[in-house]
Amino acid sequence: MSDGVRSSSGRDPDDDLLLCAFVVCGVDRLPLGVLAAASETHGVALEARLERLAGHSLVSVPGAWTEGDTVMVDLRRPSVDVSSVEARSLAARIGRYLRIVVQEAGARHAAAVPPDRHDDIHEDRLRSVRWPVVGVIRWQLEHGMAENAVHLARAWWTVAGTVADPAWMREFAEAGERAAIEIRDPAALIGLLTMAAECADRSGDWLMADARWVRVLSLARAQQDHDVACKTLATLGDFYRRWGRLHRAMDVLSDLIATCDRVHDNHGALRALRSLASVLLDADRATAAVPPLVRAVALAAADDAIEEGVHADLLIMLGRAYWMSNRIRAGREAFSNALALLVDVDADGADHVRSLLATPDDGSLPVKAPDVVEQHGRRTRPP
Repeated sequence: MSDGVRSSSGRDPDDDLLLCAFVVCGVDRLPLGVLAAASETHGVALEARLERLAGHSLVSVPGAWTEGDTVMVDLRRPSVDVSSVEARSLAARIGRYLRIVVQEAGARHAAAVPPDRHDDIHEDRLRSVRWPVVGVIRWQLEHGMAENAVHLARAWWTVAGTVADPAWMREFAEAGERAAIEIRDPAALIGLLTMAAECADRSGDWLMADARWVRVLSLARAQQDHDVACKTLATLGDFYRRWGRLHRAMDVLSDLIATCDRVHDNHGALRALRSLASVLLDADRATAAVPPLVRAVALAAADDAIEEGVHADLLIMLGRAYWMSNRIRAGREAFSNALALLVDVDADGADHVRSLLATPDDGSLPVKAPDVVEQHGRRTRPP
C-alpha cells in the first residue's frame, strides 16, 4: 500500500499501480476481480480508489458497483509511474488470479453440477477475462517472465473451448507457443500445441487443428520421441478420416506403419494396418485394403497377447475386402477362420459370421447391428 509518497505523475503510487494493470493486460476494460487481484485491494477501498481516478477523467466507472462490473481506461492518457519490479510483481499477481478463475471453473465442471444460471456466470466470467489473459501472456513474454506465461497458457487451455471465440483462440495459442519457444522447452511446446489442436478439433476449427498436430509431429520427430510421434500420426489419421480427406489419412497411416516398423512395434503396426484398411474400404478401394489386412491378420496370429475377438474382427474385415474385390472364395475362407475363433467365445459374433457365410456369391454381405467403430474417443456409426 502507499506510504503517502506521490509518484512523478502526481498521483498516489497505488493509483498508478491500478492503471498499470490495464497496461499489463493490454486492454482498456478490466473486471473488478482483476483490479482487486492486481492492487490487493477489495470492496469499498478499491471502489474509492477507482472513483478518485475517475475524478481525474482517467477511468470510467459504473454508477452502482456489482461483482460483474468492468472499469474502462483511456490508455492514451495516463503516464504510469511504476518500477519494473513492481510491474513484474503486478503481472504475477494477475496471472495467479487468472489461474484461480480457471481452477474454480474446472472444480465446478468436475463436480458435475447440473447446468444452471451459475454455469452461465462462470462462462461469462471466463469470457470477460479472455483478452486480459492474452495480454498478460504477451507482457510476461516481453518482460522476462516467459515461464509464467507458459503456466498461464497451459491452465487456460482446459477452458478455452468454453470461451467460444475463434479469433481469441488463435491469438491465445500463438502467444503461449511463443512463450514455450522462448524458454526452449520442447515438451512444453508439444503440450500447448496438442491442447490447441484438441480444442480446435472440438470447436470445428479444422485448419487450426491440422496446423498444430503437424507441428507436434515435427517436434516429436526432432526429439526422437517415438511414442508422441506415433500417437500424433494415429490422431491425424482419424482426424483426416473424419474431415473427409481420405488420401491424407492414407498417407499418415502409411507413415505410422513405417514408423512402427522401424522400432519393431508390432502392436502399433497392427493398429495402424487396421486403420489404414478401414480408410481404404471407406474410399471404395477394397483391393488395396487386402495387403494391409493380410499382414495385420498374420501379426495377430503370431502374437498370443492378441485376443481372439480382435483377430476375428481382422479376419472379417479381410473377408469383406476380398468379397468387395470379387474374390468370393478367399472371402469365405477368411470368414470361416473368423468363425473358428469365435464359436466358443462369442455366440453373437459367431452368428454374425454364419450370416456372412450364408450370403449367396452374388449377394451383398449383411452388416452386424449395431455396427459401430471407435473414432477419436467417440462411438459413431461408420459412414
